[in-house]
Amino acid sequence: MRAEAKNTQTTSGNLPISLGVGEDGGYYEFTVFLPGTGTCELRIYDLEKGEAAENLSLFAMDKMPGIFRARLKKEGLPDCFGYRYAVEGKEFLDPYVKHIVGRENFGMQGECFGTADERMAYRYYAKKNGWTAPYHPYSFVNDNPPRLAYQDMIMYKLHVRGFTMTAPGVRHRGTYRGLLEKKPYLLELGVNALLLMPCVEFDEVLSGKEIYGGLPAYAKPLRDLTVPQEGGAGCSVNYWGFAKESSYFAPKASYASKPCLVSSEFKEMVAGMHESGIEVLLEMNFQPTDNPNLIRDCLVFWVREYHVDGFRYNTSLYPAHMAALCPELAGIKILSTGFGDIGGIRRVSGFGEGLTGLGIPFYKHAVSPCEPEYKAVLAEYNEGFLQDIRRFVKGDEEMVGAVAARLERQCTDVGIINYVADHNGFTLADVYAYDVKHNEANGEENRDGTDYNFSWNCGAEGATKKKKILKLRSRMRRNALILLFTSLGTPMLLAGDEFGNSQAGNNNAYCQDNETGWVSWRELRANKDQFEFVKQLIALRREHPVLRNKRPLKGMDYISCGCPDVSRHGTKAWYPDYSNYSRTLAMLFCGKYAMVDGKSTDQSIYIAANMHWEPHVFDLPDISDGEELTFLLCSDRDCTKSGDVPPEKAAGIRQRTFEVPARSVALFIGKNCKKNTETQEKTGRDVEKKESGI
Repeated sequence: MRAEAKNTQTTSGNLPISLGVGEDGGYYEFTVFLPGTGTCELRIYDLEKGEAAENLSLFAMDKMPGIFRARLKKEGLPDCFGYRYAVEGKEFLDPYVKHIVGRENFGMQGECFGTADERMAYRYYAKKNGWTAPYHPYSFVNDNPPRLAYQDMIMYKLHVRGFTMTAPGVRHRGTYRGLLEKKPYLLELGVNALLLMPCVEFDEVLSGKEIYGGLPAYAKPLRDLTVPQEGGAGCSVNYWGFAKESSYFAPKASYASKPCLVSSEFKEMVAGMHESGIEVLLEMNFQPTDNPNLIRDCLVFWVREYHVDGFRYNTSLYPAHMAALCPELAGIKILSTGFGDIGGIRRVSGFGEGLTGLGIPFYKHAVSPCEPEYKAVLAEYNEGFLQDIRRFVKGDEEMVGAVAARLERQCTDVGIINYVADHNGFTLADVYAYDVKHNEANGEENRDGTDYNFSWNCGAEGATKKKKILKLRSRMRRNALILLFTSLGTPMLLAGDEFGNSQAGNNNAYCQDNETGWVSWRELRANKDQFEFVKQLIALRREHPVLRNKRPLKGMDYISCGCPDVSRHGTKAWYPDYSNYSRTLAMLFCGKYAMVDGKSTDQSIYIAANMHWEPHVFDLPDISDGEELTFLLCSDRDCTKSGDVPPEKAAGIRQRTFEVPARSVALFIGKNCKKNTETQEKTGRDVEKKESGI
């Protein structure tokens, strides 16, 4: 058994190497890449006995410098073993490890947690690369990833553990299986894409003056963490998962209902989501010290092994366009904090321009050969939309032009991810309940977390029973949600924002593995009306392709239908007001430029936003012959009556005007007042010709 541990097997140089641990018949193969090192040790641990089993000396392969390999018979190893490598006596984890032993219980792996016996066991178990006896792994059968286009996605960002910890009716709380149990809820809401916060193996124990590479500068600890926890003081829990050290190839075992079957459980979750047309994307926290090849291998591994649909990561470490050009990642979505060189991406995605004059088209999404159009895989993910929308809804000056640009922003070559709340910062409910952050529970004297939240407490800081303030807060949340779901980019909801989940003013809950950081499902019962409102907005978006246009709008009437594809307005139709004191904006998305079923065109959508503290009367613009704008909904519930126009507003619509209440957004939809199917189909054919370049 041990003879082959010293790399006596023959291996030709420059052949593909599979790093990590693999099985080959009756053998386990251990392979690690350590450039600049001549020798290393492979240390085997018997995890059942809690002791070291054997140390093996490895030597670099002659024809492959830096590659160390051991081939060990299974029958000579403990049934349940762990392993680590060591160089000059210093142990370290295998960067390509697929399973970690000792992380089965979230937040309890550390010298400052648990009982004395648990801390003793930690010395043997925690952070050991694990390998257990073979079990029947889950295999994907007929899995069909949805491969949605960005404009058709409704993205939902969540923390695997925190999403279901307080969810009623969930049997396996805080786990991948628990997430799958909430699939009916996600489908009812209308979500078709999940973005999961880090769910690879990371060290959730924070202590001392550790600096965590995945957090923004303002979220890093400023002093020793001394928040008392269950097992003692001086340690805190890294709830979010943006750790300095992570095992990128290993799904987090403590997020599984049966940690020993974590791989199978994660696959079951992905397959279950795919079965219902829901994509699964991962947020990865790579570090500046990580090898770009490791990053690439990690992305490919999660696609091959777990069938994930995309990633969000720091693309400065492994450029987004390189990921898009990787054959193993064909069709996989890559979300980046921004694409400064859009032109460069267009050159890459153009026909024959990005491939050194070979004249080969760059396939922007994996599609069948007979499908006539390609879909972008790259997407921009940043806070620009959040900041502009929050400032506009709050009533800041000089925001009209910026918000208009955000609502109509679309790009052919890359997707645009729009959101009004992210895990880092206030939840949507807290944006309109707090003027300042309240992070005292983090133990950093409220100095952590961003000071720039663009929030407004609507008259009282935090919780209140004043009905007038509660009513205003509800309307402000609805304003932001309407603008989010009527923007042309991909809308993304932070889990719980659909029903007013709050973190009590904590805008940096990275260490709050408790009811502060978890989604509070009791808010769903209290704010059922907001949940139904979000469902209505999502259904509206999915029903009307005019809100999901595939290409950038021009603001021109290029099909001669009498109306541009998008137009901006003020209280006076066709005259937007960009003055610094203006707080009113209206946008018209003409339905003539969007096809519903390949034959007929869509209905037009008109958005009238009044962020002033006084009501304003808006003109309703003429669209074209045969279509008239009619009232659909308003963020002010007093302005609606079972979805119909209140009697006192009916006269306003007939006179082509509508009074939008203070701090409110109203939506209108175009309806045919004269049936003219022939004209509609002709307009549809004109749109098809323009789109195909005829």
